[in-house]
Amino acid sequence: MTKYFCFFCIVFFGFQSFCQTEVIRLPVQFSQFSADWSTVSPAMLAIGSDIELNASSQVNVGPWSSIYTYNFSTYFNLNKEKVGDVKRQLFGAYFTGDREGELLQRYRAYAKYAVQLPLSYRTMLAMGASIGLMNFTVTATPISPGGGATTFDTDVGVLIYGDDWHAGLSFHQIPAGKVRPIEETARLARYINYTALRSMELNAEVELKAFALYRWVPGFSDGSTLDLDLVTILNKKASAGLGYRQARGWSFMIGLEEIPMSKGNLRTTFAYNLTGREGIINTNTLEVNLKYYLASR
Repeated sequence: MTKYFCFFCIVFFGFQSFCQTEVIRLPVQFSQFSADWSTVSPAMLAIGSDIELNASSQVNVGPWSSIYTYNFSTYFNLNKEKVGDVKRQLFGAYFTGDREGELLQRYRAYAKYAVQLPLSYRTMLAMGASIGLMNFTVTATPISPGGGATTFDTDVGVLIYGDDWHAGLSFHQIPAGKVRPIEETARLARYINYTALRSMELNAEVELKAFALYRWVPGFSDGSTLDLDLVTILNKKASAGLGYRQARGWSFMIGLEEIPMSKGNLRTTFAYNLTGREGIINTNTLEVNLKYYLASR
């Protein structure tokens, strides 16, 4: 009898330990990260327009199309100063949702603020912060329980930039909050984004832009990623680009630039992300980004 009791205890507590494992959670990385810089760092609100609206979606293609991510962001200049002025301040809001089929959903909502200061005639310093909440929900089924949990989150960033370049550093998921909607605990791992941009006008019709984003997750090497984009813009009307995703493949992008609409401009881009290595599932994704903005330069 004793051996059966011991066996039961081992199985029971082993199952409990398995169910209470902790997993790392990071935001979904869009290949078109340069389409909405404010999602990469709160300080990057300063390099945008007086008013800007963004909507993006990333969906897996093929049989896994029920896995997708979408986000919305908006921000505006509080005091209507120009980009190069001293007191330019911007306020914004950001919402994103991740769905993995019908059962798993994650939502994030943030308020953002950024301010810029001059370092020299052509060089500016921007600092920003965001504060918000992350919710993780598991939908109940006839054979399994459901639940939800919410945690606090905040990010900070700094950016140095000029007319045709920028370099930035930002710290994300600083509180390293945890959520446990049912048995499994999800921890928001701290990570750091390093960003850079260089823009070059080859002639009156052609502009070339190079973007870099490195996400470093201390203590979690699989979460660290390097993204590189090279985009060509023709006559400020059309764009095409190629992106490299470290250990995740390549991205091909096309878009329309500066489409006049009302008092501002509309920009739309499409990207297809091709997995660079064979895996258990097809992880190719399709992305769409729409941006409406009032230029402040």
